[in-house]
Amino acid sequence: MFSLSFNIGGLSLPQLKSKLKQNDIGLNPSAEKLLTDPRLIISSKSQLITLQVMPVAALHLTKPATLPNILGAAQEQGFKLCSLEMALYCRLFWKDQPVSNDNVMHRHKAPDSSVTIASPVITSAVDQPKGFYLRNVNRKLWLRGYICDDDFIWNPNDLFAFQK
Repeated sequence: MFSLSFNIGGLSLPQLKSKLKQNDIGLNPSAEKLLTDPRLIISSKSQLITLQVMPVAALHLTKPATLPNILGAAQEQGFKLCSLEMALYCRLFWKDQPVSNDNVMHRHKAPDSSVTIASPVITSAVDQPKGFYLRNVNRKLWLRGYICDDDFIWNPNDLFAFQK
């Protein structure tokens, strides 16, 4: 487990997209879709936030960990879910994320060394992105959207970020 503290807010969505591009942040089609979703709320005021990054196992889940189980357990333990906006700022801030040992981009499991930003699920549609995750593949930083249903099982070592 570790913490990341950084400022969010103060930039418009076009400015955030420009910064992602300037920093050569990779985006997959699901991330692009989330960046156009009207539920992505951008803060005009800057504020300091702290994210706690932890494996699913740290939430003391005793049954298979689905996304609803993970989000519920975290909230029961006093963690808050993150806004979609936090993922954008986190990706811009966290440049030294460990490099993945696995460069495969699609495998129907959370990728090695990826960190899923735990945000409220914005749609129940199975084929729509649920949120963002961060990844470093071959020294290229990524902000990727992910798609899963409520039955998808996360491994105990999969990493999630919650607001402290």
